[in-house]
Amino acid sequence: MNIFLNPVLALTHNQLSAFSGVENFWDLFDTAFGTQYDHTTAANIRFSWQTGDLHQLPQIEVID
Repeated sequence: MNIFLNPVLALTHNQLSAFSGVENFWDLFDTAFGTQYDHTTAANIRFSWQTGDLHQLPQIEVID
């Protein structure tokens, strides 16, 4: 992994984990993604973020 990318990924993980715990999570989620999404999948993603499991994020490849 690129040494410059590690801090960014750590920050992303921290921000998503924090976001998943806010009181108005669903209001913010609906603002970003609308309301026509699979709510079960979204709830599972939120739970994963709350537990620090962000495996569902896509791999990032940095090409020099």
